[in-house]
Amino acid sequence: MDFVALELIKNLPTDGEHEYFVFVNATDEECRIQNFPNVTIVNHTASYAVWEQYWLPRQARKMDLDVLHCTANTFPIFSRVPVVLTLHDVIFIESNPLFSNGYTVYQRFGNMYRRLLLKYFNKSIRRVATVSRFEKLNIKIRLGSKLKTDVIYNGVSEHFNPDVVEHPSKEMVRKRYQLPWHYFLYLGNTDPKKNTPRTLRAFAEFVKDHPAANLVVGDLKPSYIEKCLPGEKYAFARKRIHPVGYIENRHLPDLIKLSQGFLYPSLRESFGLPLLEAMACGVPVITADTSSMPEIAQDAAIKVNPKCEKTLTNAMNSLWSSDVWKNHFRELGIRRSAEFSWKRMSEQYVQLYENVA
Repeated sequence: MDFVALELIKNLPTDGEHEYFVFVNATDEECRIQNFPNVTIVNHTASYAVWEQYWLPRQARKMDLDVLHCTANTFPIFSRVPVVLTLHDVIFIESNPLFSNGYTVYQRFGNMYRRLLLKYFNKSIRRVATVSRFEKLNIKIRLGSKLKTDVIYNGVSEHFNPDVVEHPSKEMVRKRYQLPWHYFLYLGNTDPKKNTPRTLRAFAEFVKDHPAANLVVGDLKPSYIEKCLPGEKYAFARKRIHPVGYIENRHLPDLIKLSQGFLYPSLRESFGLPLLEAMACGVPVITADTSSMPEIAQDAAIKVNPKCEKTLTNAMNSLWSSDVWKNHFRELGIRRSAEFSWKRMSEQYVQLYENVA
């Protein structure tokens, strides 16, 4: 959500017709004002609830703003300035996080905060923007039709492109992240919706027939991988899984391009930005046939039932073994991803601001 907000700020039109203020809650070291020359940064540090519910609406009113855009699922309950809310998803309303498995204490209470705001205190919201038609339907189901909702798609950054990775950059990235030579890339985490246990088990079946294959994962701890793949039965598969830790965004395109394919079989996504980034890099994608993924990928990715490990394994087999498939989905992915841009997203938000104002 923060990444999308940053891209919005960087791509706001600079025609002088409007004036933009960005309210942040950060330390001086975190707030690099020089990176955003087209907006005025207003910084104030406080605990998040106090900052959002007390300081933010007072400051917006004091500055006599026409619109207050809240970019990350939450908003001040009492705001005299009309609120535009970006509601990326309503997953936190679909099941009670206090009683769901797989969430940390921080996630549980953060979800409850968003849940209470949206269900009981949404009268200050003038307009909602969300990131897919799939999520717009969910919002209508969960919150009713009173919230007027627009669909504004995310974009994809220019450094995600199909250009070949040059030798110096290739060697630096391989060395820094200790990459194996032949691998699928998977960036799931422990959130239940990411479907990580099934993905790891599907790879374990796949690697039986392709013992030279590897799976590069992000910041998954070895203990979690062993929990998903326990015992001697999965010993070989665990050796072929490589956790590389945190991946800097500037290095991510190279890691994607050096892979044989990108795995994104989530159970539930409101948009699926990594899916789009991989397609923009010209790398074939295996994704799910559920939620927003078919809407975003259309025919440019291999879609499988995310709850069926066998279909995921079969898709890996087909992609690994067929250059025809790789080239086919490479071309389709590049073409489809070109339809999304941060500039277009920002222009649509400005139009929304004008309508609300």
